[in-house]
Amino acid sequence: MTTVTVTGQMNTSAEKLWDTLKGFDLNYFRGFAHTIEGSGVGVTRRFDMGSGEVAEQIEQYDPANRTLTYTVLYGPLPVQDYHATIKVLPGDENSCELEWSAVFEPKDATEEEAKATMEGTFKMNIKALNKFHG
Repeated sequence: MTTVTVTGQMNTSAEKLWDTLKGFDLNYFRGFAHTIEGSGVGVTRRFDMGSGEVAEQIEQYDPANRTLTYTVLYGPLPVQDYHATIKVLPGDENSCELEWSAVFEPKDATEEEAKATMEGTFKMNIKALNKFHG
């Protein structure tokens, strides 16, 4: 299994960041079409990456520790057996830290290519979340 972890300093409180992430919504990407079905464990989101639809589903949900783990059900990403964890780490009233990690097997790509894709995706999400909260 391949592991990727990206940590980012966030310009909002842990509580506000968790409020944004806990529903598994992609509202921090303004204008990005997606659907959400359900809530908590089992919630599924679907969106089009341009190269095909992606479906992701929450496997574990721990609001007390501001953590959720999800899997990719299908999509054009260069990964399989993918499980990612988003963890909001406490900070102060104006900042916190976000840790986004995943374990997976590369699919139709080298390990380096798959890692680079997922690291880039996590960094893009962190940047979008900071812009949303900025």
